[in-house]
Amino acid sequence: MADRASSDALTRWAVAFGLGVIPLSFLAPGTSDVAVQTSWLQQALVRGPVAGYDVVDYPPGTTLLLWSVTKALNLPLEHAVNLVCCLGLAVGAGLIGRFVSGRAATVTVLVFAYPTAILGYTDSLFLAPLAVAAFSRHWSARLLAVVVLVSLKWTALILCPVFFAIWVADVARTKPFRMRQVVRDLLPASCVDITFAITYGPRTLINQFLVTTSNMTGLSGNAFNVHWLVSWFWFDGAPYGSDVYASISPLYRLFFQVLVASAITVLALAAAWKAQSRHQRLACLRTAVVTYFLFAAFSVHENHLFLAVALSIMVWGRGWEQWITTAILGAVYLLNLFLYYGLSGAQRPLYSLGNLALAVGLAVVACSTWVGARDLRLAFRQPRLTVEMRDAQR
Repeated sequence: MADRASSDALTRWAVAFGLGVIPLSFLAPGTSDVAVQTSWLQQALVRGPVAGYDVVDYPPGTTLLLWSVTKALNLPLEHAVNLVCCLGLAVGAGLIGRFVSGRAATVTVLVFAYPTAILGYTDSLFLAPLAVAAFSRHWSARLLAVVVLVSLKWTALILCPVFFAIWVADVARTKPFRMRQVVRDLLPASCVDITFAITYGPRTLINQFLVTTSNMTGLSGNAFNVHWLVSWFWFDGAPYGSDVYASISPLYRLFFQVLVASAITVLALAAAWKAQSRHQRLACLRTAVVTYFLFAAFSVHENHLFLAVALSIMVWGRGWEQWITTAILGAVYLLNLFLYYGLSGAQRPLYSLGNLALAVGLAVVACSTWVGARDLRLAFRQPRLTVEMRDAQR
């Protein structure tokens, strides 16, 4: 009882901290993403969220949420994005505290306060549905949460094969098999999918996704990954890989596309049929994100480790692993953001590093690879229990 009270207290502190950074977010200029999101919101307010969707690169969920909150609260346009992002951080921390633990909620706001309040990333909106998708007891809620994740940003599609494979495996293991339960699991998610399809048109959604991916010609959109390292050697130290990749062979892209697709398929199968615990399944989800970040050949961006870091915090918060993996991924994620945008989002510290930037890039790739390899081994065999994990199982 005392542990539960302590966890609840930490959760309340985390939510309060998430709300407390709202004034700070109004003062910070943020990155160029804030201006882009504001322009999308402006179109939604002028033309409506459906008609104005033709200028948006994301799925409709993010702009629809921004539009709804702005209309409901009559917010000034320049503060709407900042407020919604901080609310997403606070609500996400509250749900993580509810599903995981108070310490996980606290670490969540500490790690993501800078990218959310200062840099203005909308990734914080992932936190609440990710917690539900990972820890809800009901597959109907989990599959609905996965649909919500994908409606916010296309990068959440990385998680879909793994989540779907886990659900199929759980259904197959249920004795006796019940079609009624399958329908119940799929119904909420299907209703949301159909609503989006009817509202925006399936062709519009598909075309918008294809246009978005085809416009991303750069292999590394400021992300310290394998392609960023290639750009360093190939183009004599160019720090922005996305600026110099027009001459890359299509075969180069195709190789890495197939590599990433194959790896995520293997992870989905491992999570479904080899993993014996939720810890191992979440490790497969985390590795899918890390694999995409390291090797995907279509403009991986500097903030795309967000999902992996959030999953790590939740796994650690449950007591299923020690702090080292969360610390490494969190440091890699925040270092990438800081070196490209500085404390306020307007600086470029990376430019002052010179050749030291190459060492940073190599270290990031090495650390991320270590996390992915460790998780992949974990997925195929039962881990040795640490003291922390044994305590969590009692």
